[in-house]
Amino acid sequence: MQDIQLTISIDTRARHTTRLVVQCLYDLPPHGGFGTHIHPRKEEAMLSVADVAEYVLSLSDAPDTEPITNPNIQKLLYYAQGFHLAMFGERLFPETIERWTYGPVVPESYRKYKGCRRSAIPYPKGIDVPDFDEPVRKLLNEVYEVYGQYTSWALMNLTHHEPPYVAADERGKISLEVMTSYFKTQLVDGD
Repeated sequence: MQDIQLTISIDTRARHTTRLVVQCLYDLPPHGGFGTHIHPRKEEAMLSVADVAEYVLSLSDAPDTEPITNPNIQKLLYYAQGFHLAMFGERLFPETIERWTYGPVVPESYRKYKGCRRSAIPYPKGIDVPDFDEPVRKLLNEVYEVYGQYTSWALMNLTHHEPPYVAADERGKISLEVMTSYFKTQLVDGD
């Protein structure tokens, strides 16, 4: 069985965050490298951003969890995509992520939840969560556990200091290559 563990260390006295440490306890092939042993999914079989967002929103229904707002879900989608790229060498969902003033945004997802503004997005009732494979479920659970506890302002401050956001033009696409490269630096071997 494969385990994923994400931990975050934030210096609350500083105006920026310290390095995020992600521990990936995967059985990688001896020749190493992320994505070298995983076959990319065909785009038509890829999860949509709506699938991923609904799964993450379903996690917010647990007792003692903070509700998720539109700004929060945008950042959670960004982190899910980034860590998925770094760990599996492929996108989690095909929709693009853009650099907006308050952080990374998936426009399709933003428009879907725009009416909620900064209020909590209602828990999706009767959702039909597609069959996520076990590593993807674990990754999304960990991303939610680590980042779901933060306010939208805290998440904005985190993302504003990360290379994928910094390198993109305003309202421009955030590069998958830059995301992959950056999030690989955040992975730590499980040994």
